[in-house]
Amino acid sequence: MKAFLSSLVPGLIVSAILMLSLTPAQAETQYSQVHFKIERYTSTDSELNIRPYIKNLEHYTGFRLVAVELVAGALNESAAVTVSIKGKQEGPVLNLGQNTLVYRVFPSTGVFMGFGAEDIKLQMKNPAYIKSLNLILTR
Repeated sequence: MKAFLSSLVPGLIVSAILMLSLTPAQAETQYSQVHFKIERYTSTDSELNIRPYIKNLEHYTGFRLVAVELVAGALNESAAVTVSIKGKQEGPVLNLGQNTLVYRVFPSTGVFMGFGAEDIKLQMKNPAYIKSLNLILTR
């Protein structure tokens, strides 16, 4: 009996570990990326509302906003950009350099499209160039 249990228990442990590492939620997660070409030069102490760029919001209603990707650069030596969603600052202040780079902000987990996540605003302290913005969504 001991020999039978000693051969069965390690197999059960390995099976349990494999089952826990591959959950159905991970296998079914769908990510979508929505790209917006902004191409805007901003001034000092300005705000850019992203909502007018989002067309056909009904296609994205119910999707959770995972990340906001901003492709931007400073017009002078540096610029500071704050991303806010539903009036609340999300993530750290982005310190832009003169090179146009990709910056990512990960908002809180309870932000859904059609329920306020589309209310995205960028606040710039110094002049900046906003090339594009990507919303990364999940179902």
